[in-house]
Amino acid sequence: YIFNHFGERGVSSFYLEVRSKNPPALNLYKKMGFIPIGVRKGYYSDTKDDAIVMKLELRDEEKRV
Repeated sequence: YIFNHFGERGVSSFYLEVRSKNPPALNLYKKMGFIPIGVRKGYYSDTKDDAIVMKLELRDEEKRV
């Protein structure tokens, strides 16, 4: 699992942007533990869709160095 790999190397969180009009992707990331933390208005230049900024905070046991 890629998050464990980086957690073992001291990474504590991951961020991503996902198109607001993409419910399957939003649901997938939520199931993985990402939470929405913001919106980037008009982020996608092709359609001017908004992007939802999401964050995954790793648990302490995944942050081993």
